Amino acid sequence: MSDASGRTAMARPPVAVITLLEVLAGLSVAAGLVGAMLLLVLDQQAGQVSARGIALSVAALLGGVALGCLFWGLAHLIRRQGRATLLQASAARTIEQRPAGEMPMPPPAGGAIGPAGGAPLPSPGLDAPAPPPVSLSVAAGLYTPPAPPVPAADAPRRGAETVEQRLLREILAQLRELNENVLLSAEQRQARRELRLEKLSRRFRERIEAAIEAGDFPAAEKHLEDFREQVPADAHHAPLHARLAEARQAARREDIEAHSRQVVDLMAVSSFDQAERVAQELHARHLEEPAPAELLERVRREAAAFTKERRDRMYRQVERHAESRQWRQALKAAREFVDAFPDGPSADAIRAMLATMEENARIESVRELRDHIRDLIERRRYAEAAETAEEVIRRYPDLRASAELRRQLPRLRELARAPANHGQPRT
Repeated sequence: MSDASGRTAMARPPVAVITLLEVLAGLSVAAGLVGAMLLLVLDQQAGQVSARGIALSVAALLGGVALGCLFWGLAHLIRRQGRATLLQASAARTIEQRPAGEMPMPPPAGGAIGPAGGAPLPSPGLDAPAPPPVSLSVAAGLYTPPAPPVPAADAPRRGAETVEQRLLREILAQLRELNENVLLSAEQRQARRELRLEKLSRRFRERIEAAIEAGDFPAAEKHLEDFREQVPADAHHAPLHARLAEARQAARREDIEAHSRQVVDLMAVSSFDQAERVAQELHARHLEEPAPAELLERVRREAAAFTKERRDRMYRQVERHAESRQWRQALKAAREFVDAFPDGPSADAIRAMLATMEENARIESVRELRDHIRDLIERRRYAEAAETAEEVIRRYPDLRASAELRRQLPRLRELARAPANHGQPRT
């Protein structure tokens, strides 16, 4: 067994002693509790619970708890000291271990350089021991110091770094610094740095390409900025910037073409409001491009032309119905015109004619109903004629035709009640 292994075996915490102390701590607390309860029972059996009995019970309980805490604290101190000693012995054993095929490394002239580039170490001579031999694998930078073993029973809890863990981490950091600054040559350190930069460059390139493929150009731009900051001398900066600019331009062009086709389709079905909204959104996304601005201008121009043509067509329809004395159709067309185009001189002119159109439409309706009543009378369908006359009187009470029908209504009712007309068929 080597010296380091012997030190490690000697440094292991005395588990038996620690366990014994913990058991004694538990027994002390239990004995204090039992003694306190026993004193209370005895005092109660004597006939009355006195203050002296209560004081003795409390003193017994506190004495047991104090003795238990003493044993437990002693066990904790022994365990902590054993862990620290074991950790130091494990680190010493890690440093002393050497793989097979080792080769001694001669110290540089004038003394070796310290691990952190500080004062030179003393040259090997009569007053200082010779440096330990270093294997070829260590000199090539491939040595990785093994982590010191930690007993499973004494493993620290998860989520918090203990003093032992922090000490071990500092020891490992010092070993890495010694490995890089002392054991490696300048060429090896340069090669390792280049390898690390190449791996970092590859990761950045993969992230940028993935962001470009997904169309997330802001993320790709952010990754490219980080790439330039962390690897400033890389030759892939310019190609990646050109690739990002090209992909962004292609996506912009595709977006403009797709929404331009949508706008044209909407204008084809006369949905100019929706087409203008889509064109405005496209123009807002691509302010620097001329095509969206031209498309928006075209939509507005064609929408204005369509509105003017529709206004003129509806106005001519109102005039045509009025000239042919189709007052009800003229009134309907006039109301539709005013609802569609409430402003402008044409709307004002038609709005001024609405009263006349409404009156003429009423007269036209009454005239048609009066002619229908005459037709019913000629066919001796007096009951239907009387019902139609009552409807005209109810709907248009202020017209002259209604007054005439009101005078004729009693005669129509009398004819409808005549026996000769009861069996008159209705055709």
